[in-house]
Amino acid sequence: MLAKVRSSPQAAVTGCAAIFLLLSMAQIAWGQNAFLEAAAVKLDAEGNPINVFRGNVAERVGSTPPEVVIDKVVAFPITGGQDSIVLRNIGGQTATISGWTLADRSGTEFVLEPSKQCPQFDAIAPGEDLKLAGNDEDSEIDPCGFNFNLGFRDFIKLSDAEGNLIQEMEWESFVKGSALRRQHDGSYTTVPEDESVLNLLSSLGNYTFFLDALKIFAPNDEAFEALRLSLSGFGQQTLTRQQVLELPEMVDILKYHIIGGAYTSEFLLNNTEIITSLGAELVPFNDPIMTEGKFNLHDSCVDKPTLDLYECDMQKEFGKCFEPFMVSPLAAQWKGGLCERTCGRCTCEFGQCAAIQMLDLEATNGVVHTVERVMFPPPIFKKEVLVLPPEVEQPDVNLGKPTLKKPTLTIGFKPRNTGADDEVATLESDIPASG
Repeated sequence: MLAKVRSSPQAAVTGCAAIFLLLSMAQIAWGQNAFLEAAAVKLDAEGNPINVFRGNVAERVGSTPPEVVIDKVVAFPITGGQDSIVLRNIGGQTATISGWTLADRSGTEFVLEPSKQCPQFDAIAPGEDLKLAGNDEDSEIDPCGFNFNLGFRDFIKLSDAEGNLIQEMEWESFVKGSALRRQHDGSYTTVPEDESVLNLLSSLGNYTFFLDALKIFAPNDEAFEALRLSLSGFGQQTLTRQQVLELPEMVDILKYHIIGGAYTSEFLLNNTEIITSLGAELVPFNDPIMTEGKFNLHDSCVDKPTLDLYECDMQKEFGKCFEPFMVSPLAAQWKGGLCERTCGRCTCEFGQCAAIQMLDLEATNGVVHTVERVMFPPPIFKKEVLVLPPEVEQPDVNLGKPTLKKPTLTIGFKPRNTGADDEVATLESDIPASG
């Protein structure tokens, strides 16, 4: 199937397991750590620290203009299915789509007019999509569904409210039960929607290396070839394909690319951890300022817990996120410092993230997202249990008989704005004495 695409510049526009695939291998660049000195922290109106990379949560606008593309088309669905069109905003700013039109080869137009029933026709935020289903004789009428039937040989034209062409795509044939999916380079590929994950990957081709590895994971052959060469090292003999598969780290790397549950793109929440089948954290980012409407995955953004009594969310509440003891790699013995994810100190600015190239490839038993490089699992940190010292028996000078005195725990930080001679803050345990 061949899809012809014609687009116009949009700079003036206003307004169930999930498997992460690897389409191409990029050089792993950990980059420098995005740590802030305590004195450099900016405060909002309420005195709370603002991460300079993530900005104010209320102003999530990137620098790139909105760009709405036709992300997916189903024109020949399986029996009982519906024609569908998915629009996605891959720009960094919100696209106002009120009054935009979709038209097919017959010239029938469907106007995206916001209403009480269809408020989603007003705008598409950066990184988000708009799913549209077609109305046909065999399905219940959808008030927000488009009013034309897509054909085996057809085209779609998307225009703005003034009639300017946004995008036009045409196909000469369509495979039943498949979808036309937009790739990161703007071209389209056919993806089956009524197959299992393994059959879907086999149909896409070029995934033999990863399918051979564990018969379930799916970076493509170019990604593994680049990984094979990078693992060989300078001046050393190049590893063979079988030697790569036999590396002890390979099982953990592959397991890091699988998560439990149907994680379609709407569940890839910004700066929110996802626990992979390995048990290590993987963190999506789709912040308009940081990623300009693109979806990214961070494979080294983790919460290493502090050694005191407090969890990371409490450290954030206490305003400790940018204290020197929190951001220092040396003190934390981890390049990201302590509570890096919860404190919002992760960034995709220095190449730490892998860009998702195709979202939501749906199979009968899972969802696939393709990413640009191999991701490497970070360490798994666990909160250490603080063990209280035993109660000590001491003489009571007044009564002349022994009593039990509660131990005092010393927490390793001083209160804010204290002098050099102030005592270290202490916290008494509340374990009752027995005797």
